[in-house]
Amino acid sequence: MKRDHVSSARGAYEEEHRHLLRARGKLSCLFGITLVPIFSILDYVFVPALWLPFLLLRAANTAENVLIFILIHAGKNLSARTINWFMTLYFTSIGIMIAYMCRRMGGYDSTYYAGLNIVMLVVGLVMPWSALYTTVNGIVIYLAFFALGYRPDFRMADLVNSSFFLLSTDLIAAVASYWTEKFRKSEFNTRQELKELDQAKSIFFANVSHELKTPMTLVLTPMEYVLGKAAPNAKEIPLSRETFRSIRHNAYRLSELISDLLDLTKGQIGKERIRPVPVPDTETYFQEIFRSMAPLMEEKELRHEFYRSTKPPLQPHCFDRAKMEKVAVNLLSNAIKFTPKGGRIEMRIWDEERPGLAEPLLRVCVEDTGIGIPQEKIPLVFERFMQVDASSTRAYGGLGIGLSLVKDFVEQHGGNIDVESRVGVGTKMIVSLPRGKEHFRATVVESESQSDIGSGIDLPETPMTAKNPEKSNKKTRRRGKGPETVLIVDDTADMRFTLKEILQDKYRVVTAKDGIDGLKVAKAEVPHLIICDIMMPRRDGYGLIMDVRSDPALRETPVILLTAKTGAENMADGFQHGADDFIEKPFHPKEVILRVENLLRLSKRKRQPSGPVLVPSRRKGSDRPHR
Repeated sequence: MKRDHVSSARGAYEEEHRHLLRARGKLSCLFGITLVPIFSILDYVFVPALWLPFLLLRAANTAENVLIFILIHAGKNLSARTINWFMTLYFTSIGIMIAYMCRRMGGYDSTYYAGLNIVMLVVGLVMPWSALYTTVNGIVIYLAFFALGYRPDFRMADLVNSSFFLLSTDLIAAVASYWTEKFRKSEFNTRQELKELDQAKSIFFANVSHELKTPMTLVLTPMEYVLGKAAPNAKEIPLSRETFRSIRHNAYRLSELISDLLDLTKGQIGKERIRPVPVPDTETYFQEIFRSMAPLMEEKELRHEFYRSTKPPLQPHCFDRAKMEKVAVNLLSNAIKFTPKGGRIEMRIWDEERPGLAEPLLRVCVEDTGIGIPQEKIPLVFERFMQVDASSTRAYGGLGIGLSLVKDFVEQHGGNIDVESRVGVGTKMIVSLPRGKEHFRATVVESESQSDIGSGIDLPETPMTAKNPEKSNKKTRRRGKGPETVLIVDDTADMRFTLKEILQDKYRVVTAKDGIDGLKVAKAEVPHLIICDIMMPRRDGYGLIMDVRSDPALRETPVILLTAKTGAENMADGFQHGADDFIEKPFHPKEVILRVENLLRLSKRKRQPSGPVLVPSRRKGSDRPHR
């Protein structure tokens, strides 16, 4: 990945350099086309006897300059090497012309050698050449002067004087080229960094919008739905266990996302502090974290095992309990997220003696048999906002900050984290922490009196332990009272469940988890309306719309897009892909019902055959039609 990135940046720089070279080449040619004939005035004043032959010489050189200008101007796809050859010919020919004039005017003592200084300065200040190329070009011009300006009666003083000024000018031009090129590369790199930062920001905010608004919707919408169905004066409101579990699940999820964002912000502004405390039973600490994650592993049918090494036996260690808990939970969460059903996750903990270290290192390893990480992307996994798959069809959610926080927390403890991974085989994350307190930096440590010293950890039931609402409600998958069928396509089970709860009293509801499954269900059920999310794995909402519109049996089906993205540009993008309407997260249940009703009503009108057109008759002499 890094090699491809560098190669891409180099290619972009070379292309930009080629365009600049072409533009500066044409500018230099215009200088020559304008100034070479004008300087014939000096010939007329200082050497009237040679004015005519010099004029013819200047005319020939100007014609050559015009030809080079035309070739460069017409050749929009000329390579940088070709343009360099043209410009080398251009400057060399002007240098040879001036050197010949010097020969006719006394050789090395001719004042016309000043024209060569002008040529060299133009090369250094105008042409985007390297210092080496500029130097070589200047030396060629100097050698032309040395060869053509030679006369048997020359004086050494004249040669030394001319050579000193010409070579000094060449040196100045080379220095100018060096700094200009350095500034140009620096400016290009800055623009590239800003461009990449802008892209990362766009991806991050798109992910934040999706990841925050989805759980927010799944907290607010079920409550609005239940409140809307309840009697105005009701003191108690019935709430199903599945609905309550969904609300709690997504409230925890929202809380965790906000906590990660706050941790990230604190780290960026340098206010994050750690509270290292002695942890006598290190094994129990990590084992409890592992056990708290077991329900999700079991739900996904993942085999899981916790191991500790007894040789040497684990010693007490010192670290920030809350931060290290986040490290372990993040690593285990990623392992669970990226390991397919039936895979295996292991957590191992041991002390490792290292030569040169007085105390052993604490080693914590989380290993899975998941999808793995491509080798070229391994160096980037700890970068903020980095997603191995950042497209709208990515199969796994997240903000791309979890592993970045893991690395920050581990380094604050004076440790490091290593990654080993193979695509299709699995991933191994190994955290190494030194023992004791000496390695903690004073700038990141809070005083022990402020620390939260507890003997164990108390993890709340996280969204990872919540059951899948669709699994507990499979029997009602297609329950509905109305004759019309609505297909809901969303990769979030809670969202499918919530929308089904809202619509199932009036419509027959079927669901699918992504665009590919959605198309299969649509072909089998031929729904009257489709509601689908935009960002989904395998096939996103835009892709599903394209598939639906290309199918003769489905192309007239109205489609509503669920989106966390706001703004006219995103809506225009959806309409261009063929969407009929949008529902922005978070939404009110009544809004969903009304939009569905309106689209179904419009769709029904389109399908109804139009009646005969009645043209009113007119009486003679009257403009009023018969009734």
